[in-house]
Amino acid sequence: MGFFDRVKDAAGKGAAKAEDLAKIGKLKFEIMTLNSRIKDKKGLIGDKAYSLFKEGVITEPKLKGFVDEIDNMLGLIKEKELAIEKLSPKKEEEGSSEPLLCKNCKKTINKGEVFCSNCGSKIT
Repeated sequence: MGFFDRVKDAAGKGAAKAEDLAKIGKLKFEIMTLNSRIKDKKGLIGDKAYSLFKEGVITEPKLKGFVDEIDNMLGLIKEKELAIEKLSPKKEEEGSSEPLLCKNCKKTINKGEVFCSNCGSKIT
């Protein structure tokens, strides 16, 4: 086998390996995407189970601890939202009762936001 034949053979093997690596990368990405979708679906199941437990439809004792933890965290969120409300300027102090709108997507912007929660544009 001559020099050029060996080069051609090595190039062919290198291309095959590169193609295999590309296939592996694609398969890993597909696995990652599927795992993400599974996580989303599990979250939806959890949301539904929480709602059904709160409505009394599900009475599984093992869920009670999780539901109590969630309720506790929701209470903490409410406390923090009230603290924010107390610290935020009042409407009459702001001088305008007009809602702020994003210049990019025209969605309502909450006071104090730095970026639009809808499109991500910086608030100016």
